[in-house]
Amino acid sequence: MRGLVIPSLLVILWEAGSRAGLLPPDSTSRPSEIVRAFVQALADGSLLRDTWLTFEAALLGFAIAGVLGILLGAILGLSPRTERTVGPSIEALRPIPAVALIPLALLVFGFGLRMEAAVVAFAAVWPVLLVTVAVVLNLLLWWMFIRPVTRISALADRISLGAVDAPDFVARGRDEIGSLAESLTRMRRSLAQAMKMLDE
Repeated sequence: MRGLVIPSLLVILWEAGSRAGLLPPDSTSRPSEIVRAFVQALADGSLLRDTWLTFEAALLGFAIAGVLGILLGAILGLSPRTERTVGPSIEALRPIPAVALIPLALLVFGFGLRMEAAVVAFAAVWPVLLVTVAVVLNLLLWWMFIRPVTRISALADRISLGAVDAPDFVARGRDEIGSLAESLTRMRRSLAQAMKMLDE
């Protein structure tokens, strides 16, 4: 309750200053008038109606941002060449405040739901885009490097425990992971041959 003391005093001083004429009435409303307008808007349903319209524009803008952000992020994450081509343009557009595009959105869409949704979509698309690119890159990193290295490590553990008849790991590429898989295969076959010679 103590935290309400200073705000309450400010509201009281605000109301008293407005009634005494110390605050200009054309630019400063009284707290009592604000409360009266709030109750009236709540009673006639205009407050709930306008709140729903704002909420609807926000939902539509977030939906558009989600679809575009995920789609473009997946394309940029899967295609480094496209990312290098489009990346500078994205970095140039991303710092622009969404409110700076309101005049342009008014000219294109007019005042209404579409204009509001477009402004919200522009503001929300960048986090979705960047997160999607990061997720796609992490998935590619896992699929191309972490997953095969984990499988090679598991196969090496099996061979170290004597499972020289374990199936070979077939690498997809001819990179360092492919060379490591081939070396592991040669080692397994050499161990199998050496153990067979010892048994004879």
